[in-house]
Order: sequence, then structure tokens, then C-alpha cells
Amino acid sequence: MNNYLSTKKYKITIESDSYTPVFETYAKFRFFLANNENSVSKPNTIKTKKSYTLLKSPHVNKKSREQYQTNNYKKSFEFRTINPKLVFQLIQKINKEEKNRVSITITCLTSNSN
Repeated sequence: MNNYLSTKKYKITIESDSYTPVFETYAKFRFFLANNENSVSKPNTIKTKKSYTLLKSPHVNKKSREQYQTNNYKKSFEFRTINPKLVFQLIQKINKEEKNRVSITITCLTSNSN
């Protein structure tokens, strides 16, 4: 029971314009957290699309259009840990390795007043 009280709950969100770096980063977190005996929730994956339409001709010909589409992938999950410093070190390591391919956001969901 004392071990449960000393843990904090965090939420991590990983975002990118490609699915592969999001999946690879999540796999690193999953492997790291599993080896350190932290509890991890099931991930939530979201894909968003934005479409843009540009007119080729600025004057008369409205039928000549080009359409572009951008995709954004987001995966978020929650976990409990006793030692959050290890997780922050992992985030710094991933940021160096990924070279701005992913954006990682971490949020503390619960806080203890010890």
C-alpha cells in the first residue's frame, strides 16, 4: 500500500506527421517502462487529416484547383512510476535520437503532498 501511495501518474503524448517515428518512440517507452516495473495503460492512437485547396489561376478558371492533404499522428498513454527522473532522462535521450521527428508532451495527472 505504501508503494502505491508514493507513485505518481503521468500521461505522455507523442505526435508526428509520420506514423513510424510515433510507433518507434512508443515502443521505446513501453520497453523501458516494462523493464522498470511501472504500470502502463493501453495507448490511444489518433490520426488527423487536413485538406487544403489552392486555385491555380487567380482570375477566371475556378475549375483548375490543386488539393493537398497533411496527416498528423498522435499516440497517448498513461503510466504510474515511483522514479520519474528515469522517465525524464529517457525523454531527453529520445529527443536527441529522433532529431525533431516527434513531439513528446508529458503531463502529471496526480500529485502527492508528501
